[in-house]
Amino acid sequence: MKLFLAVTTKYLGPTDNRGSRIKATFGSENLIIPYHSNLNPAEAHQEAAYALLNYLKITFSELKGGEIKDGYAFIVIE
Repeated sequence: MKLFLAVTTKYLGPTDNRGSRIKATFGSENLIIPYHSNLNPAEAHQEAAYALLNYLKITFSELKGGEIKDGYAFIVIE
């Protein structure tokens, strides 16, 4: 049986003290990583989703996503 999970990401603009970042959220867990400007937006958001899944030690076979109103959403297929 395949299990489907969702990760959402959101761009956080720069402040006086921090550069641009991306916040990835899965349930009540989240992780904020720096926005790497050498990537296009979709790649940068996907990188944040991967980072959160690795941090949570969630293994998966596929990660599919797309743009939504406030960022990106990714479906994780285990």
